[in-house]
Amino acid sequence: MPDWKQVLDKILGPGKHNYSENDIGSLILSPNETVFILTPRDATGEKLQVGPPGSPGALLNEGRLHIAVEICYCSTLGDCWMLKAAGRGIDTREEVRHCPAPSSRTFRE
Repeated sequence: MPDWKQVLDKILGPGKHNYSENDIGSLILSPNETVFILTPRDATGEKLQVGPPGSPGALLNEGRLHIAVEICYCSTLGDCWMLKAAGRGIDTREEVRHCPAPSSRTFRE
C-alpha cells in the first residue's frame, strides 16, 4: 500500500478514517527513542481503543498482524541497516551499504 489511507481502507473498509501520523524521513532519534508513526483515532478524536469484535479498533488490531514493512535507516555516522518486520513480531535487521532510492513502491508518508 502506498499510504495510510489505503492501508486503513484495506483493513477497515473504505470510508473516512481518523488518524494522526508522524513523518519520520528527516528525524534524528536518540538510542531507544520511540516515535509513533500512526495513531488511529475514533470519531471524537480520541485514540482508538480495541473494543468488541467487529469494531474498528478490533478490526485494526487484527489487521496489523498482517502488515509487513521494510525500513532502511542510517546513523549520523553513515552506518545503515534494513529492518524487515512482520506484524507478528518477526523481524530481522541487516547492515547495508546504503538505503535504496525511493521507487514507485515506496510508502508515501
